[in-house]
Amino acid sequence: MEKLFLDLFHRSISASYLILAVLLVRFLLRKAPKSMRGFLWLLVGIRLFFPFSVESVFSLVPDTKAVDAYIFETEPPAGDAVMMTGMKQSVSQPAPNTDAPAAGFAMNKPQTALIVCTKIWIAGMALMLAYMLFSYIRLRNRVRVSIPTDIVVGGLDGTSDKNCSVKIYQSDAIESPFLFGILRPRIYIPGSIPSDEIPYVVRHELTHKKRKDYLIKPLGFLLLSVYWFSPCVWAAYIMLCKDIELICDEHVVRELGTEYKRAYSQALLNSAVNHQTVAACPVAFGEVSVKERVKNVLHYKKPAFWLLAAAVLACVIVPVCFMTQKKAGTPEQTDAPQEETVSDKTVPMDSIFTADDISGEYEMFLPEQDELLSLEEYNDLYGDAYLFTPRLSLGKDGKFSFGYDPASSYLSFGDYDFTQDCVKAVTKDGKYHYQFTCIGNGLLRFDADESSDLHPSKIGAAAPLENGSVFVRNSDAEKDEEIPDAAKTIKQWAEAFCDRDAGTILQLASEDVKHQFIKQDLLFLGGGEDDAASFGWSSPWPWGDIYDENSVANNYHIVSMTEHGAEILYYAWVSDPHVTVWREQLTYEMRDGSYAITSEALEFMDGICTMKEFNRAYPDGIAETMMDYYSVNGAGEALNNNAKEDRAMYEKLFEPESAAVYLLNMLNNQNKVETHVTKSDAESNACTVTFEFHLTGGSVDVQMVQPYGPDGIWLPHAGGADMLNAVE
Repeated sequence: MEKLFLDLFHRSISASYLILAVLLVRFLLRKAPKSMRGFLWLLVGIRLFFPFSVESVFSLVPDTKAVDAYIFETEPPAGDAVMMTGMKQSVSQPAPNTDAPAAGFAMNKPQTALIVCTKIWIAGMALMLAYMLFSYIRLRNRVRVSIPTDIVVGGLDGTSDKNCSVKIYQSDAIESPFLFGILRPRIYIPGSIPSDEIPYVVRHELTHKKRKDYLIKPLGFLLLSVYWFSPCVWAAYIMLCKDIELICDEHVVRELGTEYKRAYSQALLNSAVNHQTVAACPVAFGEVSVKERVKNVLHYKKPAFWLLAAAVLACVIVPVCFMTQKKAGTPEQTDAPQEETVSDKTVPMDSIFTADDISGEYEMFLPEQDELLSLEEYNDLYGDAYLFTPRLSLGKDGKFSFGYDPASSYLSFGDYDFTQDCVKAVTKDGKYHYQFTCIGNGLLRFDADESSDLHPSKIGAAAPLENGSVFVRNSDAEKDEEIPDAAKTIKQWAEAFCDRDAGTILQLASEDVKHQFIKQDLLFLGGGEDDAASFGWSSPWPWGDIYDENSVANNYHIVSMTEHGAEILYYAWVSDPHVTVWREQLTYEMRDGSYAITSEALEFMDGICTMKEFNRAYPDGIAETMMDYYSVNGAGEALNNNAKEDRAMYEKLFEPESAAVYLLNMLNNQNKVETHVTKSDAESNACTVTFEFHLTGGSVDVQMVQPYGPDGIWLPHAGGADMLNAVE
């Protein structure tokens, strides 16, 4: 229901622009034929009812998805991620205490507010529908005792030689004539109405019946019941009720002739009633804005040609400009710098460039390298081992070459296209295609999932080419030039953050960031001396000195870098042991010859409940990350031993569904994140857990294994069934 409410909220915002446009046209062309208003209100109803809109370059309606970014990118409450304590076995890192960060620092996710708003919306909608049903039943009971009467009405068409027999119902329980009913609408008039006013009343109500107003008004109230939270929709419904009557008045006066304007106006005044509530069902003769209607009738005259032309033009312009959404990929959109918002921080990503900006010579770079080494330097470093750094060349003429293996007889070259932030290269023979994403000025990320398998390599590489590998454009300087200082600064920051190196943090952080850390109880200064400062919390924390066999840090991962910003993932440990994920966004600028961190936003990826959050926490899956409890972080065995000693405390780890939810920091709520288990057979020690995200749609599969026997715990593992033989 939260997703439905959010969709309706977005639709109401888009429709509000259309409603305001209709109200403006209604005011400017108030002397134009009133039937124009009926068409415009029909457009409003269509926009509110249908969940889609046509794209147009002429659209004046801005994007309404900013609310989604705020709701689904802000950190959820950590209440669903229970921290276990009492570590019983070390896991190759210091045994921290279990002090958690200050509670006041935890980011409160707006999804709680969304749930509350959804419940209020449902309650309000129920009250509106109940009021509509109550009004209908009450009015039906009042007219139940009405007497059907055959009244001969003469001169309905303005002539003296035609009569029309209409069956109507009279009742002393009503104050004004009206048309009432859904399937078989009937005309009801008060018993006291003068006979000379009946022709005007009947003609008016017959016009309602012909125009199906007895259906339009209840349908309008139903839409109002759904969008009751929107002031613009309330204004639209009130004006719709007025315009329904004005259109009928104009139609009757036009048919009867202008000589009947005064008599018709007198009939309106005599039938006027004073309603203080919003009517939901009947279309009544004297119910709405009688003063305005009388004035409109008395001043009615055939509209001028220019008014008719303006009305037609308005009926064309309004839907084109206000019933459509901006077309994706228009120049206005692609030329604008893109920004990503996290919490209340705005980090420029500068990821949109032209083909001239993207061309150049690139070398593959991994953040853990301190510099880009040439082929000769690698040979000197590794002796006889012939290692090579993959290289990419993008020409301004649309030609490319991809030298990932210089010893291969196959030469990867051909043409490439560059659209928005994506480079798509296809070899001349069409056998291979490669895709890169621009993540900053002079930075490309290799997208292996969108590329064909590489031609078999004959040599070793200094660094393996894999999904997410970053390519850095070389400058005109020598090839042994060090990588940009910004990249070195980010690596230095990440290491200092994990190592809780207060001195380096103080050296790199701006004054604003220092004050922020102090306020968050992350940074403590003693006597103003750097060596007396301390940084970080006790637990959870991405402890330092965690490296793989290639001396690559496992406790952090630099997701992206630009000239002005970077994103870093940290794998923070809790003592039971359990790994949580933090995502940090940084901005930086050059100050006094070195880079300084100018803003920092730390996002705690707990209680994951949307596909976007999952992708932000695990952008490349769990393969070769600290989330692989079996083969990477080494915590699986210790966690299994702890669970066997205290099964009640670790009960959730003995079922694949609950283990996946807990160990991958998912929200434990089946209404928002539903889980399903798929096993090849009941005895299998591997299965697939599927997370279905109901708030935003989408699903993801996670491989779970039970490596320590049938009575052991379940762990997420990237290898899945491929490692069964190794653990059985």
